[in-house]
Amino acid sequence: MIQRIKNLSLKTKLVVAFLIVGILPLSVGEYLCLKNAEEALKEQVFMQLSGVREIKKAQIQKFFNERKTNLNVLVQSIETLKDDAYNRLETIQKLKKNRLESWFKTFQSTVHLLKDNPFSALAVYKFHQAFLKDGKKIGGANWIQVEKEFSAVFQDIKQDFNFYDIYLINPSGDIVYSVEKKSDLGKNLITGPLKNSGLAQVFQKVKTSEIAISNFQPYEPSGNKYNAFIAGPIYDNNKNFLGVVGVQTPVKNINEITQDRSGMGKTGESFLVAQVDGKISLCSDRIVKKGQIGDFFPHDFAKKALNGKTGWTYQKDDSGTLEMILYEPLEMLHLNWAIITVESIEENIAHKKEGQAKDYCQKFIESYDYFDLFLIEPNGFVFYSATKKADYHTNMVHGKLANSGLGKLTRKVLQSKKFGFGDFEPYAPNNGEPSAFIAQPIIHKGSVDMIVALQFSLDAINGIMQQREGLGKTSETYLVGPDKLMRSDSFLDPTHHSVKASFENQSKGKVDTEASRASLSGISDHKISVDYNGHPVLSAFCPLNVFGVNWVLIAEIDCVEAFAAVSLMKKIISVILLVSIVAIFLISLFIAKGLSSPVQKIVHFIEKVRSGDKKTTLKMDSKDEIGEMGGALNEMVASQRSLLHNLDNLPTPVMEIDKDYNVKYLNNAGLNLLGLSLKDVVDRKCYSFFKTNHCQTNDCACHRAMATQQTCTGDTVADPEGLNLPIRYTGFPIKDDKGDVTGAIEFVLNVSGERDINNAIVEIIKSINNGDFSKRGDSEVFTGNYRELVMNVNNIVEAFVTPLRLIQ
Repeated sequence: MIQRIKNLSLKTKLVVAFLIVGILPLSVGEYLCLKNAEEALKEQVFMQLSGVREIKKAQIQKFFNERKTNLNVLVQSIETLKDDAYNRLETIQKLKKNRLESWFKTFQSTVHLLKDNPFSALAVYKFHQAFLKDGKKIGGANWIQVEKEFSAVFQDIKQDFNFYDIYLINPSGDIVYSVEKKSDLGKNLITGPLKNSGLAQVFQKVKTSEIAISNFQPYEPSGNKYNAFIAGPIYDNNKNFLGVVGVQTPVKNINEITQDRSGMGKTGESFLVAQVDGKISLCSDRIVKKGQIGDFFPHDFAKKALNGKTGWTYQKDDSGTLEMILYEPLEMLHLNWAIITVESIEENIAHKKEGQAKDYCQKFIESYDYFDLFLIEPNGFVFYSATKKADYHTNMVHGKLANSGLGKLTRKVLQSKKFGFGDFEPYAPNNGEPSAFIAQPIIHKGSVDMIVALQFSLDAINGIMQQREGLGKTSETYLVGPDKLMRSDSFLDPTHHSVKASFENQSKGKVDTEASRASLSGISDHKISVDYNGHPVLSAFCPLNVFGVNWVLIAEIDCVEAFAAVSLMKKIISVILLVSIVAIFLISLFIAKGLSSPVQKIVHFIEKVRSGDKKTTLKMDSKDEIGEMGGALNEMVASQRSLLHNLDNLPTPVMEIDKDYNVKYLNNAGLNLLGLSLKDVVDRKCYSFFKTNHCQTNDCACHRAMATQQTCTGDTVADPEGLNLPIRYTGFPIKDDKGDVTGAIEFVLNVSGERDINNAIVEIIKSINNGDFSKRGDSEVFTGNYRELVMNVNNIVEAFVTPLRLIQ
């Protein structure tokens, strides 16, 4: 890779360098700018989301606290209404009790007055005598005479005291007088058809008691209508039993008191119960509900009242309506009666004012945005519902809804006797849609008197969570429960992530994200994560405690929208960067061209010089550093040319080789010797030309010079082109700036003249040894010193030969 970069042209390197130098700082700066902007924007968005999260958290907490406060106020109001109803009914019942007891006392006192009045004694005596005289018949002359004497007084008494009838009965049990003169007149109460009647009962009782009274029971002479009788014995001054005076009162006298509904609601009424022969039955007619005197009435509260206890309770009627029931015994001589007052508790608590369509509870849920309000009695019976859906008049403890959210909450509150919360879960009466409830008991003497429950309206929660002030298009806040299902409707995905949809299809509606898991673990934080739709989002989340149940509050915005400004900046910067790259490229191209053209000229010039062009010159237009370099190159090349010229003109070969024995230079003497041009020998092995015995051996002078880094000389025979040329050559090592050997220079001397002259001298010496002193060397063949040497040898031989000749 580095080598490839090195091999690039100068122009390309300059352009790349300019681009790097120009673009790199710009890119780094823009990257840092974008990064800082993104971080700043991210922190700003997180701050905004965290702020929204905390606001929503405060709003939701306030919402639920207000719901609890609302319920507490509602409980107090209902308790007050219940207490008011109880106090009102108790007052009404006591007034009726007093009236009944007063009526009975008046009834009893009147009978006392009648039985103790001499007028009554005289009347019963005379009626008895007339009855006997007329043959124990009614209507005889004697009887009519007596009737005229006494009848007016008894009729006045009957009318004054509102009696139905007044009877005079002789000691034998014969009814000898009756104001009304019904079929019972003249009948015998001991042996006749009326022997089991109430009148017969009091006749028998007065024999041992001053006053006797019977319970209401059917009386045949009065059309089998229920009547009661009270009677007292009549004695003369000597305490002789003269007979009995009896008074008949119909049930209407009692009904007039018990059926007085002043101060009572539409469902309120009072009635009497009595116990006769161990049987509890009505002792007055009911007016609001079915019930006639004499009807069997086997209720525990009636039994308690007849056993002398006073109190109140709740009781469901046959239609399932829960009633408040007050009971109290009546103080009546010889009678075990009790007064019962009942009224629908629903009417008392959820009453409607005249002309209004909605009751108090219905107005309450409308005002405070609840879905429904329930009143539940201690056994789990829902006796009131504001909307009266399928849960109305059902039992939340034992009924079909016992395992519903409200059913479980009811049992929880009954056990704890404290406020409770039931989290969202599908609720059948609400069409199976998820519902949540809060409930609080009304405690009376340590026991749960009733439970007041409220069903949340999801609209109220959504109203808080879907407020979008300050949020973007992809922003939303939502609630998640401990089951990771929605507790508020999603704004972005109502199809799968509404509360209803998430419970219906949990695989698609569950929010199992990093944010929900962290929050359910109690962590409050913000980070970039993936939402329930798989989109990267900026998320701020925190746990939310709702009455002891762990919820999650999440505020999110899509990264795309959150970083839209950064994305726009990226686009703008990308355009700027692209324009900058183009501009830098063009500028760098221009500058690089301006710089590379002279350099290319220099390179081209060097290449020419290297190829052996000895005439080329470098022409530079600029006078800058490159121009100066061009001038210096010209001077250097001129010096080199001068040197090469000198080398080329040397009579002996001069050669430069590298460490691998490649020829780098050979002067003209060497080229002429080889008969080649410089191009033919450059970069070829030196030993391929001269072919000496030393070539490619350790005897090579250049080899020894490069090895020892010293000048070395050797003699050998070169055989270029078969010349068999004796030479003496010297090798000089070439070193670089670091002192490392890079090659050698070799100087070659042709020593063939030395060989010839040696041969000539040897021939002369051999001739002398053979006695031939006529042999001489041919000096004309040699030149220079060799010629002088041959001439000198000839002179020496001549010097020896001359004396010899003289001797001879």
